[in-house]
Amino acid sequence: MLKFNKLFCLLLVAVLIPIGSVGTFASDLVDDSAYLPDLEFVSNLGIIKSVDTSDLNRTVTRAEFVSMVVKMLNISYTSANDGTFTDVEADNPYSSDIFTAYRFGLLKGTSQTTFSPDDSINYAAAIKILVAALGYEEYAFLKGGYPAGYIMHAHEVGISDGITTATPDASVSLGDAIKLISNSLTSDIRVVNSVYDDYYQTTVVDGVNCLTQYFGLTHISGVVTTAGYHSLIHGYNEEDSFFAIGGQSFKTSITNAERFLGYDSDAWYDKDTKTVVTSRLKDTNVTTTVNAEDVISYDNFKLTRQTDESGLKTKTYSLDRGYSFVLNGRLYLPQPSDFIFDNGTLTLIDNNGDGKYDIVKAVKKSYVVVRGFNSSTKNVYDQKMGDIGLVLSNEDGHHYTMTKDGIATDDSVIAPNVVLEAAISGDGYLADVTVCTSSVKGKVTEIGEEFITIDNTSYEKTGYFNTYFTPKLGQSGTFLLDSQSRLVYISGMYFDAVQYGYFLDYATSSAGLDNSSVYIKVFTEADEVKTFELTEKITFDGKLVKCTDSAIKNKLEPDPVDSSKKAVPVYQLIRFATDANGLVKLIDTASELDENITDPMQKYAATVSAEDSLTRYVNATKPIDSSLRPKLVSNAYWRKVGNAFIPHFTLGNTVMIEVPKDLRENNAPDAPYDEKAFRIIGTGNLPNYEYVFVDAFDYDDSMIPRVVVLYRGNEKSGETKLVEPDVHAPVHLVEKVVDCITDDGMNSKRLYSYADNKFHITDIAPEVVDSLVSESRIPNPGEVVRLAFSGNQISGIARDIRDVVPGSVTVNTADSNIGK
Repeated sequence: MLKFNKLFCLLLVAVLIPIGSVGTFASDLVDDSAYLPDLEFVSNLGIIKSVDTSDLNRTVTRAEFVSMVVKMLNISYTSANDGTFTDVEADNPYSSDIFTAYRFGLLKGTSQTTFSPDDSINYAAAIKILVAALGYEEYAFLKGGYPAGYIMHAHEVGISDGITTATPDASVSLGDAIKLISNSLTSDIRVVNSVYDDYYQTTVVDGVNCLTQYFGLTHISGVVTTAGYHSLIHGYNEEDSFFAIGGQSFKTSITNAERFLGYDSDAWYDKDTKTVVTSRLKDTNVTTTVNAEDVISYDNFKLTRQTDESGLKTKTYSLDRGYSFVLNGRLYLPQPSDFIFDNGTLTLIDNNGDGKYDIVKAVKKSYVVVRGFNSSTKNVYDQKMGDIGLVLSNEDGHHYTMTKDGIATDDSVIAPNVVLEAAISGDGYLADVTVCTSSVKGKVTEIGEEFITIDNTSYEKTGYFNTYFTPKLGQSGTFLLDSQSRLVYISGMYFDAVQYGYFLDYATSSAGLDNSSVYIKVFTEADEVKTFELTEKITFDGKLVKCTDSAIKNKLEPDPVDSSKKAVPVYQLIRFATDANGLVKLIDTASELDENITDPMQKYAATVSAEDSLTRYVNATKPIDSSLRPKLVSNAYWRKVGNAFIPHFTLGNTVMIEVPKDLRENNAPDAPYDEKAFRIIGTGNLPNYEYVFVDAFDYDDSMIPRVVVLYRGNEKSGETKLVEPDVHAPVHLVEKVVDCITDDGMNSKRLYSYADNKFHITDIAPEVVDSLVSESRIPNPGEVVRLAFSGNQISGIARDIRDVVPGSVTVNTADSNIGK
């Protein structure tokens, strides 16, 4: 029985004596990764939020350690700086924690008036604080007192498990301090079980620790089957982050919770909110990580990998017959070939100790070399894929994480020619992205089957590199590398500097005729509107001229014949290149195909170079010959099967720019267009069999254009006009029509229909809803209609279907009685 101060006892059972002096030696350096599990564990509880954790091998100060202990005990009361310790300034970030601990009797100063907050703390003093804080001080006295009794008892209750510090006087590293706090959080504490007059009695209750007593959390354990947005459940996809363990599912606030998936773990959750707050792996898990490129085979529940570069030495791992295979966060039924890929890892987990691996977590990475990034839509455009390479949105069901040099980061690091290694889930909703900025400049001096030597240093080639490059001896450039210093891409070559965009505006800023600056506004292939300044001299359509040369203005924004009118831009596709300072040094405008050329390879295979070679092959602005079927002149219809605009071309590494439809006939309108009238689209934005007017530019050797302009967007006012559906437009069987609010917040109607063997959900353009209602064109359920589209919205509906039979649709039209 101990005599006590009642108020103090009911708050904490600990009285700490002054912290001892620190020796001049510290523990040996330890790899930071050894501390990461404990670092994450205590970070989730906010215990080290005010501590700099960039170097875990540095010594921890007295102030920092006291702050950790106060937060470990989750003391809600805070004290202001009353001046007791003259060396603790009021603006010291740990001032409140120091004086809170002092008011609770948790510490004394190094003198009556000093605390020495910036001095290092030694191992014996740190152990004494924690032993006393957990209520074991009287037992430490019985074992010999300070320091041996405290160190001995700390070992018995698990406070010092895994600590590398060797002697009592050694200064404590930050990593070891975090490990001590982590151990103390889950060590059983002594709690008051009876109070009589001025005496109290304490006892140890199994499972009662700082987490349960001071944080009010409940413990649960088991194999984690859902962690964050990753899961062992087939077809799993949730908007929120969850943590399923021990047969129960919780929300979770844990950062990077996905790493717990498949492991036997301990977790602590808040009963009131059903939220897992923190978790830690059990020591019983056995795990190994294998580089996927080292895997030789998988057969009959056995995985074999090579363990040396020659491939002569191998190691085999046995999988449980009921193992689960998780590919980039999603449960997947694998084939043997799915165990072997070029870039990524396979993590094998034995979570039940039977010697066979129960979980295979495959991280299969693909490369995206950034051509452009739209910070609004979060779309990353790849240098070689032509379409969106990656969606970095954390909205609409998408979730991504991004790291650079092992540290979490955001999309501010995205820039042209940055290499991204992306582990993208099969459903496209998860993306774990590694940002790689390493590169090497030099000349190719040797070429091998798997390696390339650049200035006498060899680099392994990746599959991405092999797909797009055939390097030559003597070729110079900047070679972009992945996280393992393997070759991914060659930048610095001219065709990498070339960009395509739609010219929007021209402007000058003059300080005198010979000192003028010229600017152009461009809608870029990265789906952004950007303003560029021109270099003083620029290559314009193959000729080197001054930026103020009238030829540039006459092509981009000629002065009007009527001097009372303002000059307006000639909207058009351009190809341009910038210098190292971001100034435009080259502009190519469109030139027409030479109709006298009949050889297809000469006719279509334009080489992108520094000359005027932005060549238009499909010209939607040509007059339509009425003697020919209109669909075979400049109009085309999109067919998903074949990825083609029939009859003109197929798509490959192609950028598609949607522009206002009236630009097909008018490149110099009376008033500028809204910038929102221009957008980059993918094939998913095209309804099957939709007829569109197109221009195609710069075909390659495979007869695939580099850029396609589709004249199908909104009018220059930004509004969609009611149009009559084409007689050949696909028919839709209407399921229902409901009122809705569009993504732009406009009131409209939404049509649910069936066409092309698929169900469709499409909004009617808000601008045409009233007209369709007044003309009684809103269909009824079960009705078959023809539709016209403007972008992703319906711009016209025809309810004139007379008959539908397999292979044939009969309609009434304005210019003929029957059309099929």
